[in-house]
Amino acid sequence: GFQVYTQCLIVPSDELARFANNPFAVLRAALAGGSLEVQHEIPRQLEPMQLFGHTPAVDSALLARLSSRPGVSWLAGFVQAALSCPSLALAGTVEPEHLIAGLLNCLPPECRTRFSFSTGLRYSPRRPFRISTLDDDPAELRQAARRPGTTVLDASNASLNDFAPIDGWPRLIEHVLKSGKVSFLAAQFSKRRFEL
Repeated sequence: GFQVYTQCLIVPSDELARFANNPFAVLRAALAGGSLEVQHEIPRQLEPMQLFGHTPAVDSALLARLSSRPGVSWLAGFVQAALSCPSLALAGTVEPEHLIAGLLNCLPPECRTRFSFSTGLRYSPRRPFRISTLDDDPAELRQAARRPGTTVLDASNASLNDFAPIDGWPRLIEHVLKSGKVSFLAAQFSKRRFEL
């Protein structure tokens, strides 16, 4: 029959900081190093692995792609929602990991660790992720919408009217992305920020 197992990476904070506190960059480094290959025989003890490289604080290509679709206003609204809502559920998107990676790239590295998320697990109120993704299942959507404190964002909606950027940081993100000066954002991230 089939065998199912889960691989987890436990990364010390100094190693995570080398990758700008971006779990997607850590995942890319682990995949590139061959550390997450499917093992036909699971060892009784896992040996520590080495992660090589580092990553810049801002992925300019990703932010440029997301600025065109779903758009600058949507992305700035997503930042506003992430900062103001205790729990978000993303619906209506085929590749939610790109949106979540874009959100992380819009936050200072010191603040990224406060945003737990899941991109592939089925939504469950028992999993206390700050950002979850929803399948195209209407029952799952209704369950998420009924959960107190959870806000459902529809990624297929061109605008997030309820989350227009009103706070300083989301407005800065909107301005930077509209002007295309992502290098300014990278310069801001070189300054340590523990609060937005």
